[in-house]
Amino acid sequence: DGFASYVTTLVGWLVAALTNSTACQYLGLGAMLALGAALQVLAHVLRAWLPPFPLYAITFFLASLGQAFNDTHANTYVAAVKAAHRWLGFIHAMYMAGCLVGPLVATAVASANRQSQWNLFYIFPLGLGLINLILILIAFRDSMSVQHSSEGPQSDDPQASSQDARSTRAVREIKDTLRVPAVWLTSLYFFFFLGAAITAGGR
Repeated sequence: DGFASYVTTLVGWLVAALTNSTACQYLGLGAMLALGAALQVLAHVLRAWLPPFPLYAITFFLASLGQAFNDTHANTYVAAVKAAHRWLGFIHAMYMAGCLVGPLVATAVASANRQSQWNLFYIFPLGLGLINLILILIAFRDSMSVQHSSEGPQSDDPQASSQDARSTRAVREIKDTLRVPAVWLTSLYFFFFLGAAITAGGR
């Protein structure tokens, strides 16, 4: 069970890495954050329902994909504000506070009855996810833009040319990133570090 959830989580982060640059060429900051939050809400809705195991494993893909979209764009946004180092420190402190509180809530829910209903724990992160989504929709309402590509664009259409240029640039940025050895070393470090942390935490 743990192996399946770990693999689907990895796939979610991998898909985010491959699609993030292209997606943000068409979606505004608020839309990207809302998409990430909505994917996490969907994952927790399915988990609380206690779906069949294959679908339950897929929820880890949805949650990690949403988290990846949220984390990258939220960190990018905060990095540009005044006193960014303080806010980034606060954000990461809140992340670790969640890691501390989560197991306590999960244990309390799972052991509340003689017949464990551990899936009800996901109502707790579902509530937090809904609050997060609502706050994103309010705070970033001015950047919820979605740029639609026109159907059947002509070769001399300036809009089509601009979209082609954005797509080409996105692909080039991904290729350039994958050529950097530090990216692979850092990714491997977090791969094994998070794997060890999740295993040690019994998740």
